[in-house]
Amino acid sequence: MSLTQLVNHVATEVGRPALLEDRRQRVVAYSPQSDVIDPVREVSILRHRASPAVSDWLRDLGVYRSREVMHVPANSALGMLPRLCIPVSTGSFSFGHLWFIEAPDVMSDSDVRRATRFAGAIGEEWQRQDEDEVESRTVERGFARTLLTESGDQVREAAEWAVDRLGVSSRAAARAYVISCDVDADAEVAELRGALAVASRMSAGAVGTALRLVRHDHAVLIEAAYSHDDIEDSAQRVLSISEEVLGRLGTVSVGVGPLAPALAEVRTSYERAREAIRISHVFRLADRITHWDRLGAYRGLHAAAERGMRADEFHDVERLRAERDGDMLLATLAEFLRRGGHVQSTASRLRVHRSSLYHRLSRIETVLGVDLQDGMHRLGLHMAIMLSEAERPG
Repeated sequence: MSLTQLVNHVATEVGRPALLEDRRQRVVAYSPQSDVIDPVREVSILRHRASPAVSDWLRDLGVYRSREVMHVPANSALGMLPRLCIPVSTGSFSFGHLWFIEAPDVMSDSDVRRATRFAGAIGEEWQRQDEDEVESRTVERGFARTLLTESGDQVREAAEWAVDRLGVSSRAAARAYVISCDVDADAEVAELRGALAVASRMSAGAVGTALRLVRHDHAVLIEAAYSHDDIEDSAQRVLSISEEVLGRLGTVSVGVGPLAPALAEVRTSYERAREAIRISHVFRLADRITHWDRLGAYRGLHAAAERGMRADEFHDVERLRAERDGDMLLATLAEFLRRGGHVQSTASRLRVHRSSLYHRLSRIETVLGVDLQDGMHRLGLHMAIMLSEAERPG
């Protein structure tokens, strides 16, 4: 029987609602509702865990430390009926607790013994499932790693396994999402890897069936995808989940790779997704989600910068920064170029009058010796400003 089936069966056997929670007080399974219910059970089922107030009270009672069956008294302030709590464990390892509501009467000794035997069976099944999960995850990591790092026959074999594992068509396309976190200096590597593992596991459901792999400083989701999929919605859900898990460690970013025609070719999507995050950092792009397909000129500029091309090969825009109000002039020029030379939208964005903007643009032309009506001058200036972003430290 599964854990849910075992919980339903023991609830029927003793004639009381049962609920199974893990060591972190998260609900794993629960029996169908009966006439006896209280607000604590309702909240636990709806939120998949007890409220902090309930958990704190039970912790103070020593419930979570106990290795013995405990009768827990009612707590009217919390809206909690009395309960029987049975630890679920195998050997010295504790998996969680099995709960029964003891109302309208206390459970008989024979029912307690019966429920305790079921708790032992639940522990054995839980251990078996965990062992199967560990084995499955080990195999999954191996094939995912092969898809992302190898080539040739190994990749074809891994793709065939993934097709069977994901239950998708062998003709399905694939896409990679990369989860990255710029951790604070005092964050430990082990803590980051653990958080990445949790974030990737929780995020896998956000993109449908997906393989996942945690590397030393990022996590990867491999999605069986189609060109009509709502990529933005999936990426936003991955970011939201990842920020919830990783946000306390640093700034979270998600890179979205291009659509690969098949799982066997997803390595390119993965590499592009990682590159998208790097480009976003280099050019200080504001979005926490970066799609490789939407980076446009930034991809070429980054490649040029990697090959040693510098901003001053186009224009020495740093001459503007040397002016008394140079930072303001440089920001004005950047916004003007970003807006395609449109004066009204630039003035609106900068919240200045058009006459003030014209005055600034005139000064910029004088300092740099350029004509902002000349398309080639504007192109060179824009390239210089964008490359200068890549040259700025940190």
